[in-house]
Parts: sequence; C-alpha cells; structure tokens
Amino acid sequence: MAIITIFGGEFTGGEALAEDVSKTLGYRSVGHEQLGKTILSYGKPEAKLNDVLGSDPHWCDRWIQNLLPYRIAIQAAMCEVA
Repeated sequence: MAIITIFGGEFTGGEALAEDVSKTLGYRSVGHEQLGKTILSYGKPEAKLNDVLGSDPHWCDRWIQNLLPYRIAIQAAMCEVA
C-alpha cells in the first residue's frame, strides 16, 4: 500500500490538498484530528503532537533528543491507521 504524506503549516491549505489528492487517487485521508485521537489511545497528550509536528523550525532536533516516546507513538498511530 502506498502512503502519501502532505505537510504544510497552519493555514496553508495542506489538509484540503490532502483531501483532494486522496479523493482523486482513491486513497484514505488521515488528518491531524484523527492522529491526535489515536495518539491519546497510546497515553500521550495531543498537545505534544503539535510540538512534535512543527511549531519550531528545529523540531527534528527536539524530537530526536526529548520526544522519542512521542515519535514512537506517532509512528504506531500512523501504522495503525494505515
């Protein structure tokens, strides 16, 4: 199964673009809200999801150093949804 990831900051229309692409290709679209709900099922607060996904341009460094449990939870959530 192919997975396409579209990420754009707030107010960039990334989620609308993802919806259009998924409809055109016949794929399922998974947005921030669904990932947040799935993250909660792993016992991680949704607020951290916002931190990990990019309010800071150096999110990758923070992610690697401090948020490994959240990275694992996000990966598990994406795999579960897929």
